[in-house]
Amino acid sequence: MKWQSWLTFWVCGLGCCANGVRADLIGYWPFDGSSEAIVGEDGFDVNGPLDVAVDRNGTARGALEFNGIDQYVEVSGGGGLDGVLGGTISMWVAWNGFQDSDCCGGTAGSVLARQANGQFSDNILTLSDPDPEFGSVVWRQSGGPAPALITGLDPVGDGQWRHIAVTFSPLGSELFIDGESQGTAVGNTPLNSNPDIPLSIGAWAGDGQGFSATFIDDVAIFDDILSGSQIASLFDGSKTPETVGPGTPVGEIPPPELPLGAIRATIHSVSSNLGDNSGFNRRADFLVDLSGWDDGTHVINPEGSMWLNNGSFVEPNDFDPEVTFDLGGVVSLDSVKVWNYNEDLEGRPELLGRGVAVADILIAGEDEDYSVLIEDQEFEIAPGDTTIDFGQVIELGGVQARYVRFAISENHGGDNDFVGLSEVIFFGDGGLRGDFDGSGVLDAADIDALSAVVQADTDEGRFDLDANGQVDELDRIVWVEELKNTWFGDSNMDGEFNSSDFVQIFTRGQFEDNVPNNSGWADGDWNGDGDFTTADFVAAFSDGGFEVGPRTDVAAVPEPSSLTLVIGGVLLLLPRRRP
Repeated sequence: MKWQSWLTFWVCGLGCCANGVRADLIGYWPFDGSSEAIVGEDGFDVNGPLDVAVDRNGTARGALEFNGIDQYVEVSGGGGLDGVLGGTISMWVAWNGFQDSDCCGGTAGSVLARQANGQFSDNILTLSDPDPEFGSVVWRQSGGPAPALITGLDPVGDGQWRHIAVTFSPLGSELFIDGESQGTAVGNTPLNSNPDIPLSIGAWAGDGQGFSATFIDDVAIFDDILSGSQIASLFDGSKTPETVGPGTPVGEIPPPELPLGAIRATIHSVSSNLGDNSGFNRRADFLVDLSGWDDGTHVINPEGSMWLNNGSFVEPNDFDPEVTFDLGGVVSLDSVKVWNYNEDLEGRPELLGRGVAVADILIAGEDEDYSVLIEDQEFEIAPGDTTIDFGQVIELGGVQARYVRFAISENHGGDNDFVGLSEVIFFGDGGLRGDFDGSGVLDAADIDALSAVVQADTDEGRFDLDANGQVDELDRIVWVEELKNTWFGDSNMDGEFNSSDFVQIFTRGQFEDNVPNNSGWADGDWNGDGDFTTADFVAAFSDGGFEVGPRTDVAAVPEPSSLTLVIGGVLLLLPRRRP
């Protein structure tokens, strides 16, 4: 918790701000008999006043009732959702009886939306079927109209109170029902900004034409991302929107981790995206953000997770599709792994046929002077399966390049001249030799990864730092002494081996703890065998760097007798274990 939050907590403990509200709560309408807000702008009853109802806790006048015909609550300025980068929406809803169908996409009974006729549709929470006994919650983030991104796993039930929550950011969104995640969609078009467009609660007003027959209670909007446990606390009642505490600021959400050895890429250019001129959401950005990808498998729902070009479907038509990747700098490329377009619906075999069948692979350096690396590369069709790793590895031979282009000539026989892909991941030396996890720095995770390969005796080529065809202790020496330019024993990676490293390893307490293979470099495992033992002190002191400063300085290696005394002294400092 930040010090400001501790200060607020302490002051509130004195009783001077018992009704205080967290700074991240930007809109809160408890609907206790009215549309007044505790935080944000008061709502206005359209075709009201709305009837009051018993809430989920059995409290009279604790919720509002919507007739499903023409009633909703309107909140000016977008209700805190106008153009925001990301946040969290939380509300309680009970759908009652058959629901009004909306204009677009086969959904019904909308309980939240912002509709700018002819411009955009944002923040839509609705049902997949007019009958709540069959309809599941649908999240439609933005677009014109907004495509369905996530659909709940089960029907909501007629007259059943449900807690609905959505988190969204530039990296994607996640839907929760009754505290349980229903799925994610990585990436989507940003929320639109027009403060003249109000937020509708209880309907998709305007041309959306969707009204809900519902009871609604405790609508809250946050400008940061609540965790799954925080959302669960709102569901079980242990927290309220006022007490749930701060979430993660949108700008501090880390991007998904790439596989070991992968190079983070961005989209440099693309011939077209199905979504720039339509209500779909299939952009090339999804090829490099791990959207829909899960350790080699991939979802079959393309919205927010795959790229598809315009083909002959929408203007401007795209009959010469291509996509170019930017690796951020000139790197050595070993391979690229490609997951082809994986959309699948029963009775629609042409969907998988939209995947790339043949393409030239071109490369360029900083000058963007492209040359053909592989001509007429064939791509395997996706299986329409969500459980297997169908990624195809294409060897690139260690070529130096910054930009890689797929110039696509054929699909697998799909419709409308569409071509698309699900995910593309590049592997190789991402510009920093020895940075095996692609983090941009040489750290303990990298030497631990190298040590694991040495133990496994697999001789993986990218770990062969001395290029002798084997991955062994000599490669660990290259990493420590040449690449990191430090000493064996430098647990905290500050470039020196001294008493501060002992403080770190003693604090972690893994010396001869009888737990096999549980230690890494930062824990005291300097010889790379997976455990912290006396052998690690021998390895470290034999390197001769204790208390002599950075490796660039001239160091005197201790004589064997002196080395024995130093190691003996260190062992005396180690904590005693009880029998």
